Amino acid sequence: MMKKIFKDIDDYKHIVITIDDINNIGYIASANALYTYLLQLHKKVSLYAKSDKLGLNIYFLPWINKLR
Repeated sequence: MMKKIFKDIDDYKHIVITIDDINNIGYIASANALYTYLLQLHKKVSLYAKSDKLGLNIYFLPWINKLR
């Protein structure tokens, strides 16, 4: 399963990471880590949240300003 995921990542040029629950810090932290990893692979990456209600306590995270 993991080999397929890494192969798929290699095949894609642009990857969108979607965060379902913007209030779940675990989701945000995981998306942030994945975003960083994909940037290191020189992929075009976008962060997308289904909700626009961000808590002020998450703005310390890197890349959070890239969230759409």
